Amino acid sequence: MFGLKDINTENRYDETDEKKLKIADTISIFTNPPIITIPLFLIICIILACDGTPFTSGFSFNWTQFIIT
Repeated sequence: MFGLKDINTENRYDETDEKKLKIADTISIFTNPPIITIPLFLIICIILACDGTPFTSGFSFNWTQFIIT
C-alpha cells in the first residue's frame, strides 16, 4: 500500500501553474453570480414584457410590465 514515503511533499512550481491560475481566475470572474444573474434577470424581464413576435406588425413592448417584473 501507500506509505508516507510515497506521498510527494515537495512544493513544485512550474510555468504551467501560472497559466492554469490565469484561466481559473478568468472562469471565476465570468461565473461570479452577480455577473450571471443580473443580465439574465434583465433578459427574462424583457422577454416577459414583449407581446407578439419581434420584427412583425403585432409586436409591442410593454414598459409597465417590464417595470413591474
